[in-house]
Amino acid sequence: METERMNVAKQLLLDALNFARCSRDIAARDPEDELQEDKASALAYAAACTAKYSAAQAIYAICPEYTVSPSGLFSAFSTFVQEVFSDYAEDHSRQQVLICYDELESCYKDMFSDS
Repeated sequence: METERMNVAKQLLLDALNFARCSRDIAARDPEDELQEDKASALAYAAACTAKYSAAQAIYAICPEYTVSPSGLFSAFSTFVQEVFSDYAEDHSRQQVLICYDELESCYKDMFSDS
């Protein structure tokens, strides 16, 4: 059961990272490009990312016997999502979204490099 929960949590985190990547990719589009930036899609992917990492966070919270603490990874997910939302709310450069995504991806790779 424990291994099954851990596998579910890992899959949720991978799904969250993939949704974050989609949000980042939309935010990174060149306004002059044929594929125009789609604010609603970027925000929807960020919201889906939140749902996935929050579900994984709940699994880790009810299973304190896990030896690896993903608190830094959850913090990186939260920072990324908050940056996406604030960048679109304030309508400013998406550069910080790209930086936060890179930090998130690095945290993810550090946590699961042995997996």
